[in-house]
Amino acid sequence: MTTETTLSSQTPPRPSRRPLVFDILLLLVLLLGAYFRMVGIYWGEYQYLHPDERFLVWVGTDITPLKCLDETLAVEVCPPDQKTWMGFKEYFDTARSTLNPHNRNHGFYVYGTLPMFLTRYLVEMVFGHSGFQEMTQIGRPLSAMADILLVLLVFLAAERLYDRRVATLAAAFSAFTVLQIQQSHFFTTDTFITFFTFLAIYFAVRIATDTRSWRAENPSMAEESGDVLGLVTTPRTTANPQRLALYVARFFTHPLLLPSIGFGIALGCAVASKLSAAPVAFMLPFAVLLRIFKMPPRERERRLLEAFIFMALAAVLSILVFRLFQPYAFSGPGFFGFKPNPSWVANIREQRAQAAGDMDLPFALQWARRPVWFSFQHMVLWGMGLPLGILSWAGFLWAGWRILKGEWQ
Repeated sequence: MTTETTLSSQTPPRPSRRPLVFDILLLLVLLLGAYFRMVGIYWGEYQYLHPDERFLVWVGTDITPLKCLDETLAVEVCPPDQKTWMGFKEYFDTARSTLNPHNRNHGFYVYGTLPMFLTRYLVEMVFGHSGFQEMTQIGRPLSAMADILLVLLVFLAAERLYDRRVATLAAAFSAFTVLQIQQSHFFTTDTFITFFTFLAIYFAVRIATDTRSWRAENPSMAEESGDVLGLVTTPRTTANPQRLALYVARFFTHPLLLPSIGFGIALGCAVASKLSAAPVAFMLPFAVLLRIFKMPPRERERRLLEAFIFMALAAVLSILVFRLFQPYAFSGPGFFGFKPNPSWVANIREQRAQAAGDMDLPFALQWARRPVWFSFQHMVLWGMGLPLGILSWAGFLWAGWRILKGEWQ
């Protein structure tokens, strides 16, 4: 009996097959989600029934990332052997760039330029010219791919917050949501902004749930300098190369570094896809404060400086990324010309006036005399469907109730 017990205790445990099961289920969900988003993707016989898609395809056809080597010739009349890709100088020249819709007879453009530029460059690489059909044939698959990646992000975020069972279920709900499948069949900015917004949220989730310690490798050295992270240099710090090297290593190995960089890049891309993504910026300080709140009270105040430094890093990165992918929101003419472009600002103000009802436009009449629950009704009935819609809002209300009861952790 003793021998059997000893042998059984020495026998290594059999590896669990459950992780493999969830991997297979996730792969199945992604494949089915991709199928529903790609099937019939060129529906409509290029009639462009969606007004936003029609406008974006039109603008994408008119703009061009090319220039003529002979500067006396416009790119439209430039011989094919004289055409080449525009450089950074031309790209950031707001007043002259052929990628700027305002310079291509489109005086009103309020969409983000990141999805537009990504599609337009690929169109030029694949077809060598632009057109309505070419923009559609590249733009719609890109829109679908962005939404497929969103399903994967939903899984990763839910896995981080809960477990793989919940993550697989959440990914399945996202993969089979009718509204997401519908939007994937259009070349609009919706799936792009949703993907980049949720990518920023994912990095915020990583920060809030990271259990790694922020403590320095040698706390006494940090306490002596009065700077936990070591980014505030003093004569005493710079005079000691070993101490300075430790602080540099501390910065590059800090748990907040990579998620903050990822958040900043994702936020910049989201806002460059559509300006309405800007409020997601508040997710970073919210996540950082949640992380600090979990620390012992005596340690919280000491970590605020570290948190502020990395939040500032994310903010700077988001601005630079927005500058790169929404270049004509600024006057230029170079990358460091950060003065707002008056034409772009005027477009944004006009859009806000349209949304506020200060302007009477034919397409806005569809919202007249609608009840306040009109959007909610369509979201539940048609955007998600009754089963998923009821389940989603019930879960949302239940989560709110748990937060009120203090069960949010």
